[in-house]
Amino acid sequence: MAKMGRPKLYIDWGKLDDCCYYKIQLPALAEELGISEDTIERAIRTEYDLTFAAYRDKKRMKFRYERRMAQDKRALLGKDTVLGIWYDKNEEGWTDKQEQIHVLSPETKAYLAAHAEATKKLEVIEASVKVLESGEEAPTATDGTDKEGMDAIQRQGSQSEGVKSVEGEV
Repeated sequence: MAKMGRPKLYIDWGKLDDCCYYKIQLPALAEELGISEDTIERAIRTEYDLTFAAYRDKKRMKFRYERRMAQDKRALLGKDTVLGIWYDKNEEGWTDKQEQIHVLSPETKAYLAAHAEATKKLEVIEASVKVLESGEEAPTATDGTDKEGMDAIQRQGSQSEGVKSVEGEV
């Protein structure tokens, strides 16, 4: 009795392996072989118990090894090192420098915020001292800075002026 259903498709494993060797993607591979992507995936899963990506990576290992050996040979001879560097960066994931990601603890963030606020206040105080030393009128706090601190500077400036005048009178 004859089997019913669709006839089994023939998969050219040699051609499939060659395409995997050169990292051809599944849609292009399916078009090249003239069969659907699902058929390729199903055949690989049935025959090798692998996904297409795992099968392609396994077949590609030979290419990577051969390419690496040829690149090393050319590098030792002093030929075409730029191509090898390009390949390593694009295919092997190499980089010129690694990115560093800094994660700050909540304590460090609080310290930095307090330091920034203190620096801002110090700048206001230094500006007020310069104004007082020049004899001009001290600015008022209109930018949300510490008004009490500026008032204290003004009071301290007027007290020191009084001391100077007393010293001058004696």
